[in-house]
Parts: sequence; structure tokens; C-alpha cells
Amino acid sequence: MDPVTAAAVASSAVSAGEASAVAASTMETTATSPAVLEASEAAEATEAIIGEPGLIGQLDAIHHSSLESVAARNEALLKTRNWELAGDVHPETGIPFVKDTVQLSDGTVREGVFPEFNATYETTLSDELLKATDYQQSRYSNEQLREAVAGDPSLKERFNETQVQQIGEAETPDGFTWHHHQETGRMQLVDTITHLRTGHTGGKEIWGGGR
Repeated sequence: MDPVTAAAVASSAVSAGEASAVAASTMETTATSPAVLEASEAAEATEAIIGEPGLIGQLDAIHHSSLESVAARNEALLKTRNWELAGDVHPETGIPFVKDTVQLSDGTVREGVFPEFNATYETTLSDELLKATDYQQSRYSNEQLREAVAGDPSLKERFNETQVQQIGEAETPDGFTWHHHQETGRMQLVDTITHLRTGHTGGKEIWGGGR
């Protein structure tokens, strides 16, 4: 090989070596840069967490706990007529519906949605009448109404002459109905037509042992 060719070959070899060195240096610098190291550490940490013994079981437990919580809340809800009107009024009668917590005849406590009637008079049944017939409950309520009207002129003024006569005979006055409130034993004297047109779940179903 002549001197000129040998020099060219040597120069080429040196250039190739320098290029390799630069590439190696670049790769090393990139591998040790803060951003790459942080990403690598995050990936390792994630793998470590996912692979941690018992983690899947813990996640399953949380999932099942949430489902049980939802089921418990649903079980605590009492299915009542027009429950979707909670916080609203009946479209026909304008009677508002509200959420209320009640105690069932078996002692369990549930939440339901009930109407708020405008009662002319209220009374409370004695314990022995809670599961009595409608007739017996109305008879008792009418007797309480008779005593109340006799002693309260302002209450008496809310009824016409015919109704006052009926009340004096312990009868339910015309145009009125005894509504079983959702609160145990609570009876309300309300307008008959409004009561009929406002579909609802009454206390008779909740604590009165029937419909």
C-alpha cells in the first residue's frame, strides 16, 4: 500500500472510532437524564405496587364493600307510591311529597316518600288500636274530634252545620276522610277528594297491619 492510501485508511478508522464514541456518550447521557430516570423509577414503582402480595384482594374487598353499601342503602328504602315526587308536588292535587323515616310494624326503620296533606284536625290512636279495623280507628278518631270541637270554638267554625251535627254523633263529617299518617298511630282529618286523587302509601300499610 502506497503512503497516500495508508494515510487515508488511517484517517477513516479514526473518524469511525470517534463516531462510535460520540454515539455511546449520547446514549449514556440520555439514559442518565433526570426525565428518563424519573420515568424509569415511576415504572418500577408501579410494577412493585401492582405486584405487591394481597393488593388484588384488597381491591376486591373495596369493590365488594361498595356493592354491599349500595345494597344496604337500597334495602333501607321503602317502596312507596309516587316516590319519584320526593321534593315535588302531586301534578293533580298540588300536595307536596317529602322523604321521611318510618318504623314498620316489625320494628325495622326505613325511609320512604309520603304526602303532606293539609289536615283540619289530628289525633293519635291508642296502642291497642294500631292494628284495629278502619271502622274502630275512625270511631275512636271521631270521638276525639267530638271532644276537641266541643272545647274549641275556632275548630268548630271550620265545619258547617251538618258536619258539626255529624261530629256530635261521633261520625266522620261529610267531605272528610281519616288519613293514616306514616307516623305510627297518627290520624289526620283531610279532604276526601284530595286524599283519593293523591296516590300514596299510608300508615295503614306501614304500621296498621293492612291496606
